[in-house]
Amino acid sequence: MKTKVYSFAVSLLFLVACGSSDKPAEDTATSVAPAVAPVKFTLKASNMMYVTMDKDSMLAATEAVPTKALVFEKIDNGNGKISLRLSNGRYITDKRSDGFDNLIAVNSWAAEWEFFETISLNDNKINLKSSQGKFVYVAGVENRLYANANDASDVAVFSMEIK
Repeated sequence: MKTKVYSFAVSLLFLVACGSSDKPAEDTATSVAPAVAPVKFTLKASNMMYVTMDKDSMLAATEAVPTKALVFEKIDNGNGKISLRLSNGRYITDKRSDGFDNLIAVNSWAAEWEFFETISLNDNKINLKSSQGKFVYVAGVENRLYANANDASDVAVFSMEIK
């Protein structure tokens, strides 16, 4: 009986130590609370529309009214990398699995795919660069946001409007 209890306790400790979820370990840089409050802002794309989210959680630049746009929180991850968190707690991620690199908001934590770099231009204009080194831009009839441009063209410029 003692052997069975001992084996169960060792197994339980092993599972607790290793973790059993897909969520990154709590000791990652992204799980540490930022020292200052995150900056909140909306994004206006080069098509002069604000970024919003469709029913499939994909980001698109389709909203003319700024009050209906998504409000992002800029989370500093260090080393020039940021994460973009929405008010619902979801992080913007580069959905690489579909081959199109759509930007979507599905994860409740930030790991590599949720890391971006902002490149400041002028007058609150920025480029966003994904963790794979590709620029974010707007394209297609649905004006979705993608992260697979090799260079920063006019369509990869966003206006950041601080809230």
